[in-house]
Amino acid sequence: RLLQSRWASRIGRPMWARQVAVETQHEPWGLVLIVGPSNYPLLLPGVHLLQSLMAGNGVWLKPGRDSTECAQALRMLWIEAGGPPELIEVLPEEVDAVS
Repeated sequence: RLLQSRWASRIGRPMWARQVAVETQHEPWGLVLIVGPSNYPLLLPGVHLLQSLMAGNGVWLKPGRDSTECAQALRMLWIEAGGPPELIEVLPEEVDAVS
């Protein structure tokens, strides 16, 4: 329901734009890269991970320094909840892993 198409209201628009119909559509991008920080290694990437997956995207999760175990834990939580394991890939935490 959150991602369904919506028509924008005409209220509050300038007079010259009231006759224009505006529809907002949400479509997945396909693959999202999340670069996680080393502080708050579960909360910050976890929120983005959940939003990306619920929007229909796959995720590459690059953990911050010394946060690989937290990133793996997020992936395991997804798999234990019944999500397809191929939607999340945890990258190495080295800087060159993204390039």
